[in-house]
Amino acid sequence: NNMVFGSITWFTWDIEDKISWIPDESFFYTPQNLDKYKSSGWEIGMDIGPFYNINISLSYTYTDADEELFGGVRRKALNTTDNCYKTALEYSNDAGFNAEAVFRYTGDRPAYYNLGTDRSPAVVLASYSTVDMKLEQRLQGKWLISLQCNNMLDKEYYTYTESFFNQSTGAMTMEGYPGAGRSFFLEVGYRY
Repeated sequence: NNMVFGSITWFTWDIEDKISWIPDESFFYTPQNLDKYKSSGWEIGMDIGPFYNINISLSYTYTDADEELFGGVRRKALNTTDNCYKTALEYSNDAGFNAEAVFRYTGDRPAYYNLGTDRSPAVVLASYSTVDMKLEQRLQGKWLISLQCNNMLDKEYYTYTESFFNQSTGAMTMEGYPGAGRSFFLEVGYRY
């Protein structure tokens, strides 16, 4: 009864002249087309259902991404993980109610290299996972009320890093940019 659907996808891209921000002697940065970026990988996914009004979606993505800086070496691309995983569990009924829970996992990834010739990152961002939930109710065929909570467990994680200069101490440090914390969204919609 078409209750299982699976897919396998292979992808590749090759970017020449990727923009880099290069400083001059006064540390004034300008964009230059210098870098190369290559990536390939595959994604496997499966949807199961509906089975007793429940659907399950599973997906895994493997990405092998490399960058090559002008005059540098080939190395793992910044802020790009090898492994991503997503699972979604969805329930719906004929009364217009829908509930969905989503689990996402992002593997560790290189965040910073000290030099353009370094092959090993000086800073690696840790892997993380989040859980999201969404509840929806359709009313009278035209109204939709939904409540969504992203990062339900309020998991702390970092999306990338950047250097910061403390003017009072003169120290330069690498700090992470935090990902979004727990957030709630309430939506009321009307379709005419």
